[in-house]
Amino acid sequence: MRATFSLSAVLLVAAVSARCGSGSPPSSPDDAGTVSSNDAGGVSDGGSGGGGGSGGGSGGTGGQPDAGSGGGGGQPDAGSGGGGGQQDAGTGAGGGTGGGQPDAGGGGVAVDECDGLGPDPVGAPNGSAQLALSQLAGNGIVGAMSDGSGVVALLRSSRGGNTEQVSLWLYDQSGTALGSYDAANTQATEQLTGFTVTDRSGDLDGRGEVAAVDEHGNVTASTGLVHQIFEIAPYALGGVIAVALDTSGATPPTVTWFDDAVRSRWQSSLPTSERVFGMGVDREGSTLVLLERAPPASGKMNGVWVDRDGNVGSEFEAGDFLGGMLSPRVGNGMFLAANGKWIAQFEPFGRPTAAPDWLASRPVGTTLHMVRNGRAYAVISPPVFANGPCSTTIDIVAPSGRSCGTAEFTSPVSDSVCQSSMWVGYDGTAIQRIASTAGSGFSGVLSRFRWWTGYFH
Repeated sequence: MRATFSLSAVLLVAAVSARCGSGSPPSSPDDAGTVSSNDAGGVSDGGSGGGGGSGGGSGGTGGQPDAGSGGGGGQPDAGSGGGGGQQDAGTGAGGGTGGGQPDAGGGGVAVDECDGLGPDPVGAPNGSAQLALSQLAGNGIVGAMSDGSGVVALLRSSRGGNTEQVSLWLYDQSGTALGSYDAANTQATEQLTGFTVTDRSGDLDGRGEVAAVDEHGNVTASTGLVHQIFEIAPYALGGVIAVALDTSGATPPTVTWFDDAVRSRWQSSLPTSERVFGMGVDREGSTLVLLERAPPASGKMNGVWVDRDGNVGSEFEAGDFLGGMLSPRVGNGMFLAANGKWIAQFEPFGRPTAAPDWLASRPVGTTLHMVRNGRAYAVISPPVFANGPCSTTIDIVAPSGRSCGTAEFTSPVSDSVCQSSMWVGYDGTAIQRIASTAGSGFSGVLSRFRWWTGYFH
């Protein structure tokens, strides 16, 4: 077995040791955006305030989805990322996937599937911060996320020797610095409270760990360093699903549910030792692992499903390419993006079929995150770099693919050069990166961020 991951479903982060620290002082919130309603039955109330954000993206890929049938205490708007990711749909613990066309009520009038999904007007951001970036190669911004209480994590990468280092800089809803966390060659996912990370500080000898981190950057629970390296995604019942490679090559990869206290609740072995190229967890707690199809260097992938109780299915052909980003669908199942385009979807325990037209037609670099307690998608347009003001749009899409309205987050009109990148967090917080400004006293720039707490909740 080759002990290598092709990480795609969650934001990558890195560093050598866990620590607390202080972030850069926040900048002032400025400007606002606009909102439009696309034949969706109007703009809904609500969407402000903290509370609950998926990866994925992959983000492509972050936070915890609603629990599936049976199990309470599931987490709402987590997604893939990134990325985000991601940064989340599912049959919520309270029942129903939402967003469909229910039976008519007593008055005989059908309920509009967009009711309660569309965005509110985009007002002024309530929080902001800035991170110092040097001009050294390998330094940059990995992404952003928020937990269920609206704590924002900005992820900054740097390189030291052979190790990429990524720090989580943590802020409250207004932008007051709370602390930071460093780890090595790792990932971070948002949780109902705090964040779960993987740390490969022992990477040179093939060791890693999974840890829980609070809003101040303190490690509250950990597996400790073991002879495994992990890829993680948020799980429907809290915590994460972790796919682990035995770096000695003695055993096949394992799939483990670690709860929010990083306790192993179940563990299963995959039926193959082939290279892992990605993984994701749907809203009902089913895990899809993508692996290289034998023989090595075939350029093709297989898939394996693992149900919410750890039962492992059989391998199946998943595509004639390698890698990609998985993001949960509303209800259950997964979407798959490759090379920035959404190309396939998977029914639970099924083989891939074509992605729906409403998603496949989106521009390269479009990302997804679950919103409205797992009842709709935030479809996030690609980053923008331009002269003068610009904006990023986020379309709220019902499960059928119908647009329920678009929110536009404009860059500050005072910026002569525009940069606009967006992420959506666990609690629905909308986070925007805007143009950097020249640093003071160092040879670098200050990367600027601002956010709207709970906007898509």
